Amino acid sequence: MLMRTVGSISDLTNIRGELVRGDTCSDHGVLISSSRSAEWYLGFTPGAVFFTWNCGTKMIYGQSLSAADYSCSGLGTYAINIEFSSTVVSFSDSTCGSLTLAETLAG
Repeated sequence: MLMRTVGSISDLTNIRGELVRGDTCSDHGVLISSSRSAEWYLGFTPGAVFFTWNCGTKMIYGQSLSAADYSCSGLGTYAINIEFSSTVVSFSDSTCGSLTLAETLAG
């Protein structure tokens, strides 16, 4: 599923939702980008931040850095929360630990 918004990234402060992990390596996630042509990619992409599980590891892939990974391999429905500031993004959910990454995408 792809969701687009017409709002500015600089207006983002918080995204809440649910993510269903039905398979160990389904690699579901949320991609935030300033580019209309951004694609899902488990790696670094200029102008994009990707909040995901890479198999059993929860990750934030920033424009040039990734957050320290967090082992969390459980399947099921996760209530997720993504928060933005001008210098940091964070990724938390109802089951695993929280991750933060120094990132200026929303700034």
